[in-house]
Amino acid sequence: MNNPQGIANTFNDYFWIVVDTVMGNIKKGNSDPRDKVDPSNYLINKYNSTFSRIICNYATTNEIYKIIKSLKTKNS
Repeated sequence: MNNPQGIANTFNDYFWIVVDTVMGNIKKGNSDPRDKVDPSNYLINKYNSTFSRIICNYATTNEIYKIIKSLKTKNS
């Protein structure tokens, strides 16, 4: 598939299916009771691998503008 819109739609469809599956398991009670109704808890308890922590730093509007302007228009 070479169509960017089609690729984006395929990714979107996939992630919606994942969300529906996770939420369905939580609502059906197929998850650990510690998960409660919070999808984050469900995912943390479901997958034993650890994920690196994402730390977001504040950025100014000017910094973001410079980053966006530095992107190649062909790929961004």
